[in-house]
Amino acid sequence: MEDWSTWLRRVVATHKVTIYVSGSSSKMLSREIVTEFRGRALEFELLSFSFVEYARARGIATRSSRVDALSTESRVRLQAAFAQYLECGGFPATFDLPRPHAIALLQSYTQQVVARDVIERHNIAHPRVASLFAQRLLGTNARQLSLRKTANGLRSAGLSTTKETLGDLLAYFQEAYLAFGVEELSYALSESTTSRSKIYADDPGLALACAKAQTVDVGQRLEGAVYLELRRRMTGTRRDALPSLRTAAHGYEVDFVVGDALSSEVFELYQVTVDADDESTYRREVRAL
Repeated sequence: MEDWSTWLRRVVATHKVTIYVSGSSSKMLSREIVTEFRGRALEFELLSFSFVEYARARGIATRSSRVDALSTESRVRLQAAFAQYLECGGFPATFDLPRPHAIALLQSYTQQVVARDVIERHNIAHPRVASLFAQRLLGTNARQLSLRKTANGLRSAGLSTTKETLGDLLAYFQEAYLAFGVEELSYALSESTTSRSKIYADDPGLALACAKAQTVDVGQRLEGAVYLELRRRMTGTRRDALPSLRTAAHGYEVDFVVGDALSSEVFELYQVTVDADDESTYRREVRAL
């Protein structure tokens, strides 16, 4: 009897069909599809809903793309929907759930990804370390991650781990689309061993669900939502084409640089803030630009 991959190749060759492979990455990563089937494959990312998709799914779609062209009622509805999006995120199954149930569902998503796509797939020897590190990683949303400090914290909690182990787990979490790391802009071909990544959760709701109960981080979740939107718009670029930037002279930070450092093509700079009406906040955010 044919195995499934042989059967699939025969079906494609005979009937000239297009096959889309989806499902858990614990069985096959996107980059492995090309190797397994020895052919051409279109690689793309399927993230949770963006805010535009969220608004359409909730019946709040507008024909105008300009906020200042909306009626007062439409603008109020859109603002309320955006606040809800930053709390519950873009996973459709959470849309009609009470907030406690939505948080529980998002936490279960995280646990399933860690269990199936990381622990099971990579045969992790210390699953509790992987689970706790995932929670801390998502709780670090839009902040710099220090693997050394995180390893020390886990060891203080009685768990045996190393910086190198956490580095491997971080790579596995990114493969599983649980979180993403953004490096600082660099023109060097070699990877830096001193710079620290900023971590962005795959979804703003996921970040809040895994954060500490007393955390109020709407600014970080907004920054994460902007990162995900920029990532969607940059399909087909090199993987490091969306870095952050720290100015050499003063150490000022720019949240995102859209471009390609190796080609010396830097097109746009982005700063993210919840409220720029305060004069000191505005000056702080703009001075690096």
